[in-house]
Amino acid sequence: MIPEDNARVRGWLVFFNYRTGERLGKGLEIGFHPDCVNFSQDGKYLLVANEGEFSPYASAPGSLSVIDLSSLKTADAESISQLKAEDHDFSACDLTGIRIHEFDVPKWHAIEPEYVTGLNDKAYVTLQENNAVAVFDLKHRRWEAIHSLGTLTQTIDANPNDKKADISQTVAGLPMPDTIVAFEHQGVVLIATANEGDARHDEFDVTTVATAPLSGSLASLSADENFKHLEISTLDGDTNGDGVIDVPTMFGTRSFSIWNGQSGELVHDSGSLEPLLLEKDPAPHNIDGGTPDNFDKRSAKKGPEPEALTVGETSGRRFLFVGLERQNGILMFDITDPNQAIFAAYVNTIEENLVAPESLLFLPESATPSGKPLLLGGYELHGGRIGVFEVIP
Repeated sequence: MIPEDNARVRGWLVFFNYRTGERLGKGLEIGFHPDCVNFSQDGKYLLVANEGEFSPYASAPGSLSVIDLSSLKTADAESISQLKAEDHDFSACDLTGIRIHEFDVPKWHAIEPEYVTGLNDKAYVTLQENNAVAVFDLKHRRWEAIHSLGTLTQTIDANPNDKKADISQTVAGLPMPDTIVAFEHQGVVLIATANEGDARHDEFDVTTVATAPLSGSLASLSADENFKHLEISTLDGDTNGDGVIDVPTMFGTRSFSIWNGQSGELVHDSGSLEPLLLEKDPAPHNIDGGTPDNFDKRSAKKGPEPEALTVGETSGRRFLFVGLERQNGILMFDITDPNQAIFAAYVNTIEENLVAPESLLFLPESATPSGKPLLLGGYELHGGRIGVFEVIP
C-alpha cells in the first residue's frame, strides 16, 4: 500500500485471504513507495521493491524489503503478525558507474528499484531510472552487485508527426527495464527484462536540447524532421565530459533482453520490436491508450513500450512473453536457446477492451484446472481487467 505522502511516509505490505477477501492482521511497514511484490520462486521469501520515487520536495531512498517466510506454518492473522520485514537500502553500496541524478542528497537516495524476482537465494532487482540491475544475496542479507546496463543501439520510428510507420532512424537507447524474470539455463542463472524506459524529469526532445551549446551531430539532428521530436536524456551521451551531448540517447530500447545474472553481460537482445509488430499488426503502430486513432503518437517517446514480461515452460520448450503497454499486444518467443529468441505468436485484445498489459503470469499445465498451460494478463486501463489465454506451443 502506497500512502498519499509517499516521499515521506513508508508504505505497508498487507495480507489478504484470496478466497474470502479477509484482511489478515495489520500488515508490515516496509520502504518508501512499494512498487512490486513477489515471492521468490522457492516460496522462502516475500520480496518488495520500494521505488522511493523522486519528489521535488522530499528525498526518500529506494530499497528492497525481505520477509522470511520459513517460520510461517499457517496463513492466519496470528501467524502473519509474527513476520518481520527487513529493509535494505543502498547506503553501503559502491555506486560508481551507475546512472545517478546529482541532487543535493546522498547518491543512494537516487536509487529507484522498480521490480524484483527471486531465484536460488538471490533477488534480482531492476533499478529502472538508474539503468541497472542489482543482485541481493538473500542468504547473507547483503547487496552482491549492481550491473549498469549501458546502451543498446536500435533502429526505430522516432517521428510522430508524419503519421506513418517509418522505422529507419538509428539511435542509442538506455534499456531501463521494468519487469524482470530469472530462470536457469544449463546451470546458469539468466535474467530477462522488458526494456520500457522511464525519465526522471530529465527528458527533452532533440529540438529543445539543441538550444544549449551542442556538438555538430546533435545540431544537425535538431533540423531533421525524423529526429527533432525524439525525447532524449539530458544526463547521457556526453562522451568526453565537456558538458555537450555527443550521442543522443533515448529512454528504453523498445526491446526485451536476456542477461547473465551473475556478470550482467548481455546474452541476447530482441532489437526494436517495432518491425515485427508492424508486420503482424500494423494498425496499432505506436498508439496510446488502446486507441487506433492515436496511430504513431508514441513514436517520439518510448514506442510500443515493453512493460510486462514472464517466462514459462511447456512441451519441453521455454517461452518468453512480453506485454506492450502502449501498442497493447502480447508477443510470445521461444527462448529454449536463450541466445536466439524465435517469434512464436502474437495477440492484441483491443477489441475485447483489454487495454494496456501491466503484468503477465504463466501457469504450467500442472497448475490449471484445464490441464493446459495458461497465460494471465493484468490490464491497467478501462477499469482494470484480467485476460486469460491458452498457450499453444
